Formats: sequence, structure tokens, C-alpha cells
Amino acid sequence: MRAVAFQNQKGGVGKSTLSLLVAEQLAQSGRKVIFLDNDPQGNSTQWFLNRLTDADYPLILEELQSKNLYNLLEEKIAPQNALLELPETTVKLLAATPNYEQAKTAFRDQPGHENLFRMLLLGLSTEALVCDTPGELSLLTNWSLSLCDVVVIPVQTEMFAVETLPIQLERIRTARKYLNPELKQIFLLPNLFDTRLKSCHYALDYLVDHYRDNLIFQEDQQPLWIPKRAEIMGFIDSHEPVRSNDMTSRLQVLVQALFPEF
Repeated sequence: MRAVAFQNQKGGVGKSTLSLLVAEQLAQSGRKVIFLDNDPQGNSTQWFLNRLTDADYPLILEELQSKNLYNLLEEKIAPQNALLELPETTVKLLAATPNYEQAKTAFRDQPGHENLFRMLLLGLSTEALVCDTPGELSLLTNWSLSLCDVVVIPVQTEMFAVETLPIQLERIRTARKYLNPELKQIFLLPNLFDTRLKSCHYALDYLVDHYRDNLIFQEDQQPLWIPKRAEIMGFIDSHEPVRSNDMTSRLQVLVQALFPEF
């Protein structure tokens, strides 16, 4: 299993959107995927629920009462028994429910809580695990870092966002040192890029100059960035697949960088 977490201490930078896009891209290629919603807001969980038919919705909603991430941690049930099997997709969901907010305090005094998350979830059987994370620095952030092989930091292409990167990178490197030596790669993914704005181009140039080793490059040797486009919002709001050739190509480059064995 290869685990990839989308992490940024800022909210609104596109973590959930990008993690869902990657999971969908993997599913469309027939890969077995577990989507781990490690954000108490549960936006990604709700996105999957909103895709269900009227017939499936009540059945999955009933299952959700026992099959969710908080119950997995609280009851120490077998991780495979906490997964929601979603119809018409190869994605299985480890869902966030409203009570998951309690995890920030409910487990922190337990001995070895730093390893609890990792030990429980490493028992999952899948080809790929995609993890959405909260827009904060908390125990839940550390748990995500304890599990993943790769971290993707979506970076808004504006200088205020870029200037926070040293703090985030240092936190991830500390997690690698003390929590998870298997965390091998950190990628920066410029997101919400508006080609009309000079400020976006300036921020992108800054990233190339200072963080080249953490960027993903396309075949033309240009850094991979994700545009700010209506089609992305359409994917979130209406669950329609992203259709433009350009966006599909960008997602394929991203997935190949995150899962090179595929």
C-alpha cells in the first residue's frame, strides 16, 4: 500500500478537491483505493455521500453510524470492518463523522497515541490510500504524517501562502524524524493558478527558484500547477468528471508522480 496525504495548515487551498481528484483518477484506471477523510469537517465524506442514488443513500448512511474513522480508533475494530463500500467505484471510504472532532482530545493522553493511527491503518489492504487532512496544525495532522509515504502540500500561488512553507516543511521533516521514517517524499503543488495574474506567475517563479526539488515537472520541463477553473468547481458541485484534455493531462502527471509504480 502506498499512502499519500494532502496537507496544509491553511484552509481553502484545495486539499479536499485535489485528494478527491486523485482518488477518482486512480479509480477510473481500475485501481483499488481507500479514501481516508482525516478532517473532522467531513467535506470529502459528504462529497461521496452526495454522489449516491436515492436508493443507496439511506443504506450507506445507516452503515456510516458504525463504519467510520472515530469508531475505528475508539473500538479498535479491524480496519477493514470500518470501511464503507461505495457502489459503482473501486474507492472505499474511511469516513469522518461529526464526533471525530473529539479525537483531538480523546486519545492524546493514551500511551503511544502517536503510533495508534499508524498501527491500526497499516493493516488495510489496498493499492493506494489517499488521505485528506484538516487545515490546521494538530494531533490529527501528526497522525496523517505518521501514516503516509508521500505528502503533497497544495500551495496557493500567492506570496503570503508561499512564505509559510518553511514552517510547514520543518514540521513534516520533524514528523519524518520522530514519527515516520518511511515518509520519503514531500511535493509542493501550486494550486488555484490564475494565468492572468502577475502575482501568480511571480509566486510560481519563486517556488521554482527556491523549491525546485519539491516540485513535479511535466514532459516540457514546466512545473506542474493546477489551474483555477470552473471545471474544478463543477467536479466538486456536480460530481461530473473533469473533461478538458489539459486538466486530464495534469492529473495524469500528478498521479504518475505520486504512484510511479502504477
